[in-house]
Amino acid sequence: MLDPTILQQMTSFNAVSGNEEPFARWLAAELEPFATRVEIDPLGNLIAWKGESPRRALFSHMDSVGFMVQEARPGAIKLVKIGGPETPAHTRLVVETTEGPLEGILLVEDNTLYLDLGLASLEKVVRVGDVVAFAPNFRQQGEMIISRHLDNKLACWIALEAFKQAESMIFVSTVREEHPPAGAGSVAARLDIDLAVTLDITYADSLSVSYPIKLDGGPAVTLLDRMLHDRRWAKRMMRVAEANSIPSQVEVVTGGGSDAFHIAQAGVPTVFLGVPIRYAHTPNELTFLEDSRWTLALIQAFWHEQQ
Repeated sequence: MLDPTILQQMTSFNAVSGNEEPFARWLAAELEPFATRVEIDPLGNLIAWKGESPRRALFSHMDSVGFMVQEARPGAIKLVKIGGPETPAHTRLVVETTEGPLEGILLVEDNTLYLDLGLASLEKVVRVGDVVAFAPNFRQQGEMIISRHLDNKLACWIALEAFKQAESMIFVSTVREEHPPAGAGSVAARLDIDLAVTLDITYADSLSVSYPIKLDGGPAVTLLDRMLHDRRWAKRMMRVAEANSIPSQVEVVTGGGSDAFHIAQAGVPTVFLGVPIRYAHTPNELTFLEDSRWTLALIQAFWHEQQ
């Protein structure tokens, strides 16, 4: 069963691209009681095996968008983007320093980003290269969750539960999907697998953005984004959804992308599943829990059919 308190724990990590290690170690500890073997590779990717000689892998990236300190001097802590975060002025941020996390406010002046910590004494502990993330803000209202870092902790959460319940699976949580070089390609190239299911978020329609995927409509099976997906496996996923009365959607768009691109380049067939969220890459990403439950159900049904 999907427990939102686990998702809240996941979103509490400042796992911006390049700063995934604390989250990876926490996730490894969660996987170990259910796994045959767990490892973190030299790039920081987390891999767990379950069952006898599993040949199918479930991929989800563990990193999120954020910022890095480019310049640190009193009165001017200048930031650069990691990945593609949206940058509304006066957003709460948190900077990881050697003396612990500090919260501040994002300022935007002439397209330049600054972090305001309020006191010069606090600014002295900030160093060039420190990681900056949106501040933690997890909220649940009934079936709706609003939080930073649902991209991609939402997929990690679903994948963790799928792994716990599976008889045989390789679980892969990758680094640096949001800001290259992505870790997924190197893992896919060295694993002995026949298929990878890539699990990520996808954009959902909102009042401000028209998009073909809807909230509360089930996971999206993608045929086209910036890559042409493997139609054979996508169709199989759609048939499994229909046969098991699991709501799903079909995504055909011309932009966006995921680890599926790097996995396919490594020569591994992959099928992409997207969990719908609104306001991706902002401090207030929004999702409905039922979409996560349907995504988990579809992964489980698909895995059962392939055994």
